[in-house]
Amino acid sequence: ATIAHGLFDPQFLKDWGWRIPFLLGFAIGGFGLWMRKGMVETPQFEKVKETGDVGKSPVIEAVKSMPGMIAHVVAMLVLYAGGF
Repeated sequence: ATIAHGLFDPQFLKDWGWRIPFLLGFAIGGFGLWMRKGMVETPQFEKVKETGDVGKSPVIEAVKSMPGMIAHVVAMLVLYAGGF
């Protein structure tokens, strides 16, 4: 925001400047997708995938296997975010 205020006049920021963070986010997201496409899976995951032991919904499985830990983390995040 400080750089934008230093580079552009207030009218430009009001008319077009609010779009700049979205354009930067689009570029960063594209870069992230490009990087993810080039990454390889770990050998351990490849072995699990070959056996067909990969869960359909890892989030639900994590909540079912560790509900207390998940509740604790959610409570900490709520307290942290609620403080502001």
